[in-house]
Amino acid sequence: MDKPLPERPAHSPRCYLVLRDYTRIYDDPIQLLRGDAVTVLRRDSQYPGWLWCTNKADKSGWVHESFLEEEDYRHIALADYNGWELSVQKGDSLIGDRELGGWLLAISNTGELGWVPLDYVQRSS
Repeated sequence: MDKPLPERPAHSPRCYLVLRDYTRIYDDPIQLLRGDAVTVLRRDSQYPGWLWCTNKADKSGWVHESFLEEEDYRHIALADYNGWELSVQKGDSLIGDRELGGWLLAISNTGELGWVPLDYVQRSS
């Protein structure tokens, strides 16, 4: 039986305020298409649920476990995934899509979609 796709939030998108600057670490992040196989090399000790994975193009990066299904000793992407991180500055506004394992998937005020650590932002009204 197939595992369901990672759930999108049932709420309306939320606004977030960036509390301090964050610069993305990886300029060429891992990307997956639904059905892609990856090799999982380790779990993140700081952020629960994040796995360091390598795809068939030999590109590595962090993928949240909710995007993967283990099948016959390999992991398969349940949905398209992009590990792009946003570089943000204190005072920026973001529209939050979902929170996973200490990270926020958000859209910047320039329309860029990517991940930001949750401890760099706070919900705003």
